[in-house]
Amino acid sequence: NPNVYLFKDEIWEMLESTKGNNANSHTRELVSVMMSLFSKGGGIYGGKAYAKTDDNIDPIENPFVNFVGATTPVRFAKATSQAQVDDGFLNRMIVHRSEEVPPMAMPAGKTLPQGTLAHLRTMKTIGDPGQPVEVVISEDAASEFLDLSNLADINLVNPEFGPLWSRANENALRLAGVVAVGINFREPLITSSIAQWAVGMVKGQLDEFTKLLEEEMSESL
Repeated sequence: NPNVYLFKDEIWEMLESTKGNNANSHTRELVSVMMSLFSKGGGIYGGKAYAKTDDNIDPIENPFVNFVGATTPVRFAKATSQAQVDDGFLNRMIVHRSEEVPPMAMPAGKTLPQGTLAHLRTMKTIGDPGQPVEVVISEDAASEFLDLSNLADINLVNPEFGPLWSRANENALRLAGVVAVGINFREPLITSSIAQWAVGMVKGQLDEFTKLLEEEMSESL
């Protein structure tokens, strides 16, 4: 199964360790692999070729790596750098700033609704987990993504934070696709309402993320 879900608390530590001349080589290699995997969901990842062929991995078809990190806004901003903005690592992220502090653990006696659990169990039995799911985009939804693409082109001219917008449309499509599959995993369709939500989510997080970085960089001067 090429589908992998990873979670890391205090992700700022990983970001911090990739900065500067004394950056951790292993973390840098991990970031490089993650960046390569980002667009390989419908393709093949061959991995790195080593002099010792026994160390090489078999090609991975349709790899999907979902990486979720958590930290505080201040630490996250301090751990980022202009180089990470420019090299495309940060524009592959969808940054969500929560207004509430989540509980440390699920309250006692609280469980997921049975309908949600049943839906997830059914999804797990449908199709081949190693194969991508084809998602259809309605015409109205396509126009929403086109508007976002045009907005991204305008923001790309910003010399400092423009690169953050280079994958705005792709990230919105990914979000919309996840929602569409969650609603109807047999015949997923990105409707206009789903597209509007995904586009709004991406635009909002980019505005928030840019503001956070601007504040941090201005304080560092």
